Amino acid sequence: MKKIFLLGNIKSSYIIQFIENVLEPLGLEVYMQVSNDDIEFAKKMFLCPKIHFIRFYDSNESKMFRIPFLGSKIQKFYNYFELVKNKPFDYVHVQYVHKHYLSKALFVKSKRTKCFASFWGSDLLRQSESVLREEEKFLKKFDFISTAALLLQSSFEQCYPNLKRKSEMIPFGCSLLPYIEKYSNDINTCKKFFNFPQNKKVVAIGYNASEAQQHDKVLAVLDSIKNKNDFFLVFQMSYGSKEEIYYSNLFKMINESGFEYKIITDFLSMDNLAKLRIATDVFINAQTTDAFSNSVIECIYAETQIINARWLHYPELDQYPIYVNEFSDFKEIPMLLKQSISEEKLEWNKLKIKEESTWEVCRKKWATSYGVENKE
Repeated sequence: MKKIFLLGNIKSSYIIQFIENVLEPLGLEVYMQVSNDDIEFAKKMFLCPKIHFIRFYDSNESKMFRIPFLGSKIQKFYNYFELVKNKPFDYVHVQYVHKHYLSKALFVKSKRTKCFASFWGSDLLRQSESVLREEEKFLKKFDFISTAALLLQSSFEQCYPNLKRKSEMIPFGCSLLPYIEKYSNDINTCKKFFNFPQNKKVVAIGYNASEAQQHDKVLAVLDSIKNKNDFFLVFQMSYGSKEEIYYSNLFKMINESGFEYKIITDFLSMDNLAKLRIATDVFINAQTTDAFSNSVIECIYAETQIINARWLHYPELDQYPIYVNEFSDFKEIPMLLKQSISEEKLEWNKLKIKEESTWEVCRKKWATSYGVENKE
């Protein structure tokens, strides 16, 4: 049985899904280093006997870890010693690139170990040049590097041209797609579930509470719409950090906008999130940066009309292709709300997402990269 040491945040939904949909079906023994604070969560989340948890010592576990200058070195020794006890590994995989994870991966690397690193998005697009150059020293020693979207792959090749030969774009699997399929012919029921009106166009602005979604700028230009009673606005604020001042000002804008609206702040189950995607007629995507996130993929798969910011530069739109309405200036959005993409093109969009973004596609590509048999 081949062993893989996975480095990343145990509470990340993507890592949980990656283990369940890729590593477990491929028959790999999975190892993760987990602190005492997270061990109960990990044991409840992963019941599979092929998943093993290596002890991680937090700085608050011992006074000696907090000794000035020396304490951090002692803590590192304890944590690295726990890793040594579980060596060797056949694979080490860093999920979300950070120098701490990269250095730890190389520490456990042996002659038989293959090292993998996966860029998620912000770990490449929102990093300083100095950090990227520092991480390059580690990445040179890795065997394979993946990116999650075409934009990321292009950015990676520009940033690290000498590492291009050992890189490949492997999209994230999207766990919500089967749930969306489940409700795909039930739009009225989905709208009723959220108390959305049946006789208005449901328009979602952004998909989380972050200021980077630029809800306020979208809302400002929608003020020019005369027939506001034709639209129902939805703000999904369940995820993302809520900047207090921004959120307070936005709530005031929404309340004074003249539109009927709903703000969703509750955590949504997979079923309910799928219902929200189906119940949405139009999705306005005006965020500052993105690398074709799963939330966008979900909306496309749900055959939603997409109004997309041109500055996001999704290469997938041209390569697949995916049909959306695009704007370069916020002032163009009201006009685009009057336009519709044909049903045939929306069906095509769904088909292309199915070909590229399922966990089956993701697992097949990782099986090839790891050099193991895809058993499903």
